Amino acid sequence: MLLLHNITALLGLIEFSATNEDFLKIIKDIVAVTATAQKTKTLIYASNGFAECNRAEQDKVDVALQLNSLLNPKLMALISIDGYAPTKPYKRLFSLNVLSVVQLNGEWESDQQLVRKLLMNLDRNRQSGIILLFCDAVSQTYATWIMQHCAEVGAINVIALQPNMTVKEQSYWTLQLFPEKQIVQQKLPTFYRGIFPDHLSNMHGCPLRFIASGWHPQIYNYISPAGKVRLSGYLGNTFNAYAHHRNATVLTPGSYPNGLLNYPQVRNILLNNGADMGPLWPFHLREDSLGYTSTLHRFDLCLMVPVENRMPSNMWDVYNEQQKFFGQPLFRISNICFQKGGSLLVPLPANSIYRESLNDFIGRIRSAGLTDFWLRSSFFELVKMKRITIEDRNPLEVFKPMKVEDLQYILLIMSCLISLSFGCFALEILWMKIKKQFFSNKKVDRKLSKNPQRQAIKI
Repeated sequence: MLLLHNITALLGLIEFSATNEDFLKIIKDIVAVTATAQKTKTLIYASNGFAECNRAEQDKVDVALQLNSLLNPKLMALISIDGYAPTKPYKRLFSLNVLSVVQLNGEWESDQQLVRKLLMNLDRNRQSGIILLFCDAVSQTYATWIMQHCAEVGAINVIALQPNMTVKEQSYWTLQLFPEKQIVQQKLPTFYRGIFPDHLSNMHGCPLRFIASGWHPQIYNYISPAGKVRLSGYLGNTFNAYAHHRNATVLTPGSYPNGLLNYPQVRNILLNNGADMGPLWPFHLREDSLGYTSTLHRFDLCLMVPVENRMPSNMWDVYNEQQKFFGQPLFRISNICFQKGGSLLVPLPANSIYRESLNDFIGRIRSAGLTDFWLRSSFFELVKMKRITIEDRNPLEVFKPMKVEDLQYILLIMSCLISLSFGCFALEILWMKIKKQFFSNKKVDRKLSKNPQRQAIKI
């Protein structure tokens, strides 16, 4: 019986070693494929000094060696940390293209401390890939706790691997955000490509919360002639298009007096998770407590002449369209500017899960000219809603184009002149006939006066 037990233990050890070796190879391949796809510049290996799982210390050495073998010193750096390392946000030290491999040991306090330390260092870059390594002794519930903790602070691109599940079942743990947040088990993809799912590809109608504060033509509620209300303006249409692209529902929480909020109010709403995205924010007024997208629109802040009013160029574009209906422009942009080429950004929570996808979306709609198109279209919507008028209040006498009604006087005069010309023509013909008859009679009289006998005979 003892011999059988020893043989079973030996076979189990051999099987464990083989599984462990295959597991390390899969980890290495996943890291290599993901690093290439994401153009990773920095690899982070995180582990702590505690060990509850079997062979944990040896596994740590093996994982570190496998990761180190992937490195090209000219292209990639490897950083090793533990739960006691000082907090140093990596955004100030390394490239944002980061991939983290975190080896956990199943002991809650040490694992939580290690993950929390890593996420603090990944501040503003928590959408980078994170690979959690668990031993087989860890339960699904435990893995779910750790992964949900990551998701709650914006680290949504997180997966978890366990040796037996990964090697024998060819599956892994991943996060599902929509339509409800949960941890799911999935099969490893072919060649490990796309192992980190695109959570925002389909939001299944879940809400995207926008702070609809601002003035036209940035954002406003357009009321159609049929009475339907929708968010419009070049910012409002950007929100609508992004939500449609992600299969989300536009939600504008809160009621704001006059539709305007100041920057501290917007900041507080975003910091307190009251919204996912805010109204446009000037680049030069950025705050460290928030995150921001790339530039959505550029503007100039210049004086208008002859009446010197400061007006940003996005408002000027609408007013300039209005002036096209005037006899002549009332204002023009001067060369006296307070700011040229200013950038307007969309503010976000510091670790917003939408930042990367929204940056990509903004880049594509700007290159397609959609923001400029929506800006021009807002003029016609504002005219329909009677927010602006095209009445020409220009006090100067200007040239007025001829209308059809103005032709009636010309036609009347032309009719009189044509009638007069026909009358003159008729009189001229009559006069010619009278004149011809007169000269004809006179000629006969002269002949008769020269030959009186012929005249007598005729009598």
